[in-house]
Amino acid sequence: MTSPSVPHNEPRYRAAEVYLFETCTMKCGYCWLAESGRVADSSQLAPYRRAGHVEQIAAFFNSRTTPQDAWILLLTGGEPLLTPNLGHLCTDLFGHGNKVAFYTSLFVDDGQANFQFLRDSSASDVDYVMASFHPEAEAQEAAWFRKLEMLKRAGHKVFLRLVGHPARLHRLEELSKKCQDLDVAFYPTTLQSDNYPAAYSDEQRNHLSNHFASTSQFIQLLGGVDTRNRRCFAGSKMIAVDLRNGNITPCISVSSPSLGNVYEDRLSLYDTDIACPEPGINCSCDVHFQQDIVIGASDSERFKQLKQGFSPPQRVDAEIESMKDKGIRFYGARKAGIGGVQDDSRLFYSIQEVKESLKRTGALGVSHRSFRVTGEAPPLFRLEDVTPSGSAVIGGKAPVRIETPAERWAYAALFPLQVPDARDGKATFVVRLEYSIERGKLGIGCVTADQGAYVGEGEKFVTEADSQSNITVDLADGAGWLVIRNASADGEPSILRLLNIRTFAAEPVGAIV
Repeated sequence: MTSPSVPHNEPRYRAAEVYLFETCTMKCGYCWLAESGRVADSSQLAPYRRAGHVEQIAAFFNSRTTPQDAWILLLTGGEPLLTPNLGHLCTDLFGHGNKVAFYTSLFVDDGQANFQFLRDSSASDVDYVMASFHPEAEAQEAAWFRKLEMLKRAGHKVFLRLVGHPARLHRLEELSKKCQDLDVAFYPTTLQSDNYPAAYSDEQRNHLSNHFASTSQFIQLLGGVDTRNRRCFAGSKMIAVDLRNGNITPCISVSSPSLGNVYEDRLSLYDTDIACPEPGINCSCDVHFQQDIVIGASDSERFKQLKQGFSPPQRVDAEIESMKDKGIRFYGARKAGIGGVQDDSRLFYSIQEVKESLKRTGALGVSHRSFRVTGEAPPLFRLEDVTPSGSAVIGGKAPVRIETPAERWAYAALFPLQVPDARDGKATFVVRLEYSIERGKLGIGCVTADQGAYVGEGEKFVTEADSQSNITVDLADGAGWLVIRNASADGEPSILRLLNIRTFAAEPVGAIV
């Protein structure tokens, strides 16, 4: 597959899907970050208030930028317009020839500093703005559209994205007309959850797709590309960066392998196409098609057209059939991998519901430092100390088989923290869990002694594709227990076989000052 041609003197741009944090202005019912309450965890913004933090991030990309090869950072989360020092970060990137794109709800005041920075930035530096019109914004609809119009008048390439929840499909024609009047791309997308898109009726499916203008939208409605026997350019033309911990993976849909870490200034890119690292998942992130990452499912030309303004709907039936003839399959797994909320009929949560969920799941308190293992240490947690919780079924010794309760977020197994008197002055450790997962999705993390809140890195979610997790434990954080709990959204228990828990002494590297 050949790369699209680029204008003379224009560098080739590699895409970086940059996950900033989970803090958000919205409480969407189809978002598990709202369901878990994490949208309300403003502590995740704290690292960005230090100039050194954003300078370190910019330096990572700028040091890997040349006149021939540059970056487009696709800023997402959470709400990127909440980022402290956003202007500092972006200006530093722009000065080295890099670009950004924003995935935003636009649910901030038009006098807010970051909105004004975006509005006043050059359209040559901001590749595009994907503005999602979520249900809560309908209460301030006139103000929301004024901000959209401000960005368009400033010369930005603007999209109005609408998640195609069944309860909002009646607005498609009206919103399409508004976008046409503003010459803004109208970009309705498929609701993605463990039920949708399969649960759409034929009438709903047709209603939604009659407003599509790109191949990417139709691929999402088909459930995404089946990644078995598919090859792509993830890890070479694209990377995914989780700035909560700095980890880099080939794309935002997979959790492994690690290609490096921003805070350790490491990156090892592939030099050719690869098989999907997690074959069997649905590749349904439209960015992957817009950036020509998935071989045989390219959509960059239509996306380029949409950037210019409103595009009338069009069918791509012949193109989809051609893709099928060439061996591309869709909807390989009924589990979405995106969404995963328990009740996808909700349009949004109340602020009280979000606060209660945050109390239950605990604030993340994610560490924004990376650590280097310096040697094995006496155990902080031991397999033999496992304590069952609720209706969990636990058996065996090594491995320990843990079958969780069916309820989502229910604790299944707890391991008490062991703190011997002598630690040689060490306070920070990496705890490595080695396991196999028979079924479902589980959360792993450390909680306080009263089991009321997560500490340190918060909770990590693992599935059948995973076999190992590292958790950083700082004894000053107040950890009392290692917890394993059910994170499956389908009302079924998850099953994990825990093979080993190892403890290593650690020291910070790439610390942010």
